[in-house]
Formats: sequence, C-alpha cells, structure tokens
Amino acid sequence: MSLHNEMKRLTEEITASHKERDKEIKDRVADVAKMLGGFDQEQAKMAKEQQTTFAADEKARLAEDKARLASFKKMMAGIDKTISELAKYTETFLADFQTKRLAEFKVSMTELDKELAELKKYTKTMLADHEKERDRGHREERRFISEGDGCRPRQDGQRAAGRLRC
Repeated sequence: MSLHNEMKRLTEEITASHKERDKEIKDRVADVAKMLGGFDQEQAKMAKEQQTTFAADEKARLAEDKARLASFKKMMAGIDKTISELAKYTETFLADFQTKRLAEFKVSMTELDKELAELKKYTKTMLADHEKERDRGHREERRFISEGDGCRPRQDGQRAAGRLRC
C-alpha cells in the first residue's frame, strides 16, 4: 500500500501543481493583456501628441519658410540693384575710356604726322644734297678726265647718258 499511497500523493501533488501553474499562466496572460492594453493606450496618446506637435511644427516651419522666402526676395532685389548699378558704371566707364582713348589716338596721330612731315623734309633735303653732291662729283670727274688722260666728252652733240668717249 505504500506504493499506492505514494502514487496517490504524487498524483495529488502533480494535480495541485498543475492547477497552480494554470493559475499563474492565467495571471500572466491577464497581466500581459493589461500591459498591452496600457501600451496601446500609451501609443495612441503618443501618436495624438505627435500629430498635434507635428501640426504646430508644420505651422512654424511654414512661417519660417515664408520669412526665409521674403528674406531671399529682399536679397535678390539687392543683388538686382547692384547688378544694374554695376552695368551703369561699366557703361559709363567704357564710354569715358573710349573717349579718352580716341583723344589719345588723335594726339598720337598728330605727333606721328609731325614726325612723318619732318622725316619727309629730311629725306627730301638729303636727296637734294645727294643729287648736288653727285652732280659735283660728275663735274669733277669730267674735268679730271678732260684734263688728264685724253678722254673727252663726246663732241657729236649727242648725250650718251653721261658717258665719255675715250
């Protein structure tokens, strides 16, 4: 009998233990369900808060974008003004430069014309002096030839391009 009692006692312990485990599992399932319910509520609450915050942030972002766009337009207006001022300045500068350059060119051309006239005068004088010197040299050669070695100028009345007959 002792085996039978032992088996009975073990069976009762197993049954009691099983009931306790079932109760614990049911308690844990209830706790998990309660936690999940709380988590779902927290998540819904957090999502609602985020939507509210996002909407507020969206309004602030749109206001910042509007302000940034206005600032950009103001900056672009300043840049456009500067560009137009630079264009006017450049146009005036180039016109003045062209006028000055033309005046300097006229002065240079006047000076160049003077130098050219002087050069022509000098060349003309030099050519005239050369011609006089050449004529004098020819006369001297003729005199030398007629006086000295029996060569004379042609006597037939023809001019043979300044040649002498010997």
